[in-house]
Amino acid sequence: MNKTLLFVLLIGIMTPFSAFAQLPDGSTAPDWTHDDIFGNTHHLYDLLDEGKMVVVEFSATWCGPCWNYMQTGALEQHWEEYGPNGTDESQVFYIEADQTTGLDDLYGETPESQGNWVEAIPFPIIDLQSGDNTDNQYQITYYPT
Repeated sequence: MNKTLLFVLLIGIMTPFSAFAQLPDGSTAPDWTHDDIFGNTHHLYDLLDEGKMVVVEFSATWCGPCWNYMQTGALEQHWEEYGPNGTDESQVFYIEADQTTGLDDLYGETPESQGNWVEAIPFPIIDLQSGDNTDNQYQITYYPT
């Protein structure tokens, strides 16, 4: 069964070293199961087994380049065209990977947050909790990735 996931590097501003902020080409994406902020469970390998392309953006609510990229609408456009209400051949996830932030940050209710992410993002938002190692499994060293 093919568990290879095509990663889309989603960067508005990058340094020359940020190419190392993702799994190497040809890698097998580590599996994960997470609940989104509304309590819906999502399992990566189930989606891949259905033949869907999965786009995962690892981001942080305090990250200016992340906010700027979100405001371009690129992932939202992809979601509308290829997500469940479009051709249903793709799934998009926003993963808030900074485990020190929470729902207040996602809703833009803290001074550190760039704004209301929940209002702006139509696809599932996953807020990694303390002790989760998904970001480490994916070798995330920069935001957005």
